[in-house]
Amino acid sequence: MSFLHKKKHNDSDSFWTSYSDLFLGLSSIFLMLYVVASLRAGTDGIKSAVENRQLKVQVQDLQNQLDTYESIKQNYMSTQASQSEVNEYTELMDKLSLLQEEANSEKRNLQKAARENAEKEKALNKYQQMVRNVINKSTLAKVKINTREDIIVERDTTIDHQAENIQALSRNVSSLEKNISKKESEIAQSQREAKEKTAALKNLLKKQKINQKVYQARLNKLQQESKNEIQNLMQQK
Repeated sequence: MSFLHKKKHNDSDSFWTSYSDLFLGLSSIFLMLYVVASLRAGTDGIKSAVENRQLKVQVQDLQNQLDTYESIKQNYMSTQASQSEVNEYTELMDKLSLLQEEANSEKRNLQKAARENAEKEKALNKYQQMVRNVINKSTLAKVKINTREDIIVERDTTIDHQAENIQALSRNVSSLEKNISKKESEIAQSQREAKEKTAALKNLLKKQKINQKVYQARLNKLQQESKNEIQNLMQQK
């Protein structure tokens, strides 16, 4: 009788150890997902910072060119310019104002992206804390387990189900990563198409096939459609 009781006790300790290790394994998978997401968020943040610096340099160069042109223009317009040249200058200034507006719009978009990245980082920190809590609870449960010999058979069945669930979760992780990559490609394609359409509109304006009012209306519509499409893809991602 003593030998049988000792054997059952050892089997119970082994069962609870295995059951707790399964919880630790599941927590490790969640931690792996968090690391992958953190790396991607970090890469996006670096890319946004580089693009922001490049935009600032471009804006400064444009401002310097405008200052030089303003000085030359003031002198020429006051002494030598004809009426037709004055008209051409006015048209040119309208186009330069349009370029400045586009630069400011791009700057606002980058600032918005930076804020979104900060929000993602905050959410990832919360997720990290959740994973830590899961690991801590799993470790604490392993220390505080009480022997219950009457549920060993039932727990064996539960362990088998848990193993199947972990395998299914691993397959889901792989599928989700593929879907994320696909959505990222779709977002990049949408951005390229928007730039191409914007360039085409500018070309029409430059060739005077459309006037400024029509150009601005089409540009606003294109920007709104592109924004909606990208937001939809980001939500799916």
